[in-house]
Formats: sequence, structure tokens, C-alpha cells
Amino acid sequence: MGDGTAPVAPQQTGLYGHALTWFLSVLSAVIVGAAWVYTHPAPRFAVVDVARLANEEVENLTQRIRPDMSDQERTALINQAGAVGGRIEEALETLGRECRCVILHAGAVVNGRGDIPDMTGRVRELLAAKK
Repeated sequence: MGDGTAPVAPQQTGLYGHALTWFLSVLSAVIVGAAWVYTHPAPRFAVVDVARLANEEVENLTQRIRPDMSDQERTALINQAGAVGGRIEEALETLGRECRCVILHAGAVVNGRGDIPDMTGRVRELLAAKK
């Protein structure tokens, strides 16, 4: 300018600067995505045939009915029949805590059932342990 020095041109970063910015952006996105997948795993599922369990429990109670039962025995049996639903619900809650999974009624799963473990046997074991 007036002092005899040449004007300074802005430094050009060119393609290298853009490529570096792109690479660092993609790397950041991959790191954040991997952290998200690691900290938010997909929910696990299990199926239980609740209707079959309820039918088995009712059948067990039915087999215990005798014509010569006293009123007290009959009342106790009726109370046990009324508690079947609560016992099954309690066993399902225990199973949910054990497997840390979402429990689905077997009749609600339309397809892909081969991919979801059937935990009806485990619920049956929990019911047997509560008797």
C-alpha cells in the first residue's frame, strides 16, 4: 500500500482442508452413533402361553375335586382357583425381572415366533415353586 509492502492474500486451504473437515465430521458421527447403540440396546422379548398355564392350573384344581369334600375344603379350593390369576401375574413379573425382557402373550405374536424364546416352562417352574 503506501508503505511499500505487498498486500497479503488469504491463505487457501484447498481440498485438503475440506477433506479433513469431512473426515472429522464423519468420525464424530460414527463415535456418537456407536455410543448410542452401546448405551441403548434393543429390547429383548420372550413369549409365554398364559392361556395354557391358566388351563393347566384349572385342570389341576379340577382333578382335586371330590364328591365327598367338606364345605371347608371346597371353599379352600375355590379360593385357590381365584388366586390363579394373581399367581400367574406374580410369576410373569418375576420372569420379567430375571430376563430383563418384554414378555408377550404367545397368542399376540403373529410371525417371527421362532426368533423369540418361549419362557412358558420357566413360568411353570415359578408357579410350582409358589405352591
